[in-house]
Amino acid sequence: MGSNYMLVKEKQNKEMLIEIKKRFNELVLTGKKLSRENKCLLCNNSSSNLVSSHSIPQYILNSISENGYLYNPGAVNDDTNFILDKQCGQKKTGTFYLLCSNCDKTVFKYYEEYFEINNLFEKIKNRKIDTYVFKQLASIYLKSLLKEYYTKSIDVYVHAELSKEYKRKGIYNGSNMSKVAKLNLQDYKIDIDYCKEVIDGTSDKCMTLIDYIELNYTVPFTTQAIIAIQKDLKGKVINDVFNMSKDYHISELSICVFPIKGKTHILIFTLGKNKQVYGSFISQYKKLSKQDRLQLIQVLLFAYTEEIYIDEYLYNIFEKDKVMSSCIAEGVGVSSSYEIGPFIVDRGGEVFIEDYKNMKKCYFDRKYSKEFRH
Repeated sequence: MGSNYMLVKEKQNKEMLIEIKKRFNELVLTGKKLSRENKCLLCNNSSSNLVSSHSIPQYILNSISENGYLYNPGAVNDDTNFILDKQCGQKKTGTFYLLCSNCDKTVFKYYEEYFEINNLFEKIKNRKIDTYVFKQLASIYLKSLLKEYYTKSIDVYVHAELSKEYKRKGIYNGSNMSKVAKLNLQDYKIDIDYCKEVIDGTSDKCMTLIDYIELNYTVPFTTQAIIAIQKDLKGKVINDVFNMSKDYHISELSICVFPIKGKTHILIFTLGKNKQVYGSFISQYKKLSKQDRLQLIQVLLFAYTEEIYIDEYLYNIFEKDKVMSSCIAEGVGVSSSYEIGPFIVDRGGEVFIEDYKNMKKCYFDRKYSKEFRH
């Protein structure tokens, strides 16, 4: 009787989970419609037709797409196939609606054309960091900020609505997540203005380049993300992500992995005002070997951001290895969990980035590259 009861209970729990996930998808669609503002977030001019912007340029997505498609690593663990699409069309990858056509074309010209970003890499390699390089880095950072702003705008609505519907049943309470998302939006607005000043050259504001790595092969994933690291490699707090004060500002890093024309370019940088905040981390990071830096970057990316896209080859490896969507390093960044009603819910716990050396696989290694496979 006990085993039959458990099977019935498990079936009921899964049915309820599917119900919530279906509702989640419905709310996301509504949230996307509501988050579309009637004026451009950059120039503030009214526009009835905000364009579809891509967080990652098309020529970079082309390097890893399979017949025009990319894959979402987080979908590996979505056993209901409701929340995340396994496959995403290249034209819909990393898109958001916050900009007018003019801003989308002009503000990001500093890196969205191949010759511009190639010029950026050459200047960095030759250590010619000038104001134009700052503008290029700021435009990359700004695009990532806008994508996160769009995502958090949707989160504010979705978590608030889910809480209204399911909190009284004791199975979901996302009101706090909605509050956090609102605070994130405030932080993003401050940093958006900072980037705009760097690009416009209207102040002495600058960018801080932490690292540039060039690999002579194409890795099977790409990202253009901003992340808020909680602690440095010795456990010192960098960002108190649970601080709910409206006066507390979260500081973020940009990590980009750009596979382009048989090479992979990796950039780590931040706003000039964040240099002191990340001082200890930067010092620790620069003492690492190249391989250790790559392994640490991998942990940071797969633990801290969902803005990462992989090719079919890597997705199949993830499925085979049962890779965790929160972090691909076994034993690294696995947060504790607790039960809400019948569900096991991720607590969003601390990521122990200092354990990056425990990784069993580094997907930056040449053996995972397109050139090696072919």
